Amino acid sequence: MNEKLLHHVFLVLAIIALTLFASHMIVLSYRDLQSIGVFEATRSPRSIPKLSPRRQRFVPTPVDVDLIQGWMTIAYLNRMFGLPSDYLKVEFNITNPKYPNIVLEDIAHLNKTPITTVVEDYKRSIAEYLIVTEAGEEPL
Repeated sequence: MNEKLLHHVFLVLAIIALTLFASHMIVLSYRDLQSIGVFEATRSPRSIPKLSPRRQRFVPTPVDVDLIQGWMTIAYLNRMFGLPSDYLKVEFNITNPKYPNIVLEDIAHLNKTPITTVVEDYKRSIAEYLIVTEAGEEPL
């Protein structure tokens, strides 16, 4: 009986030690994340995506074009920013038969243009569209 009691005490102490160790590791990880700014608001309140109160969906603003990346397709950009389906086709004179299912990286490769240039061009064009439509005007 003594041996059984000793075994249970050892087991309880081991569980307590593991719990303390795991808690310590969680606190250290949290501090590391905190030190690199993961929990800080790095975007200004104006740049945080707005939700439409009626539909509770993402309503893009010109600031949100910074979300654009090379892996995105034209179709994805059209949906994300609420663009007319042929807006970017006309804006960039795209004749590729894959349109709108073509990735920005492929456009850069086909045009022998750096991907950063292509992404920046699309950011500029979409931001201009959003500014014009936000003002209630028709885009050119």
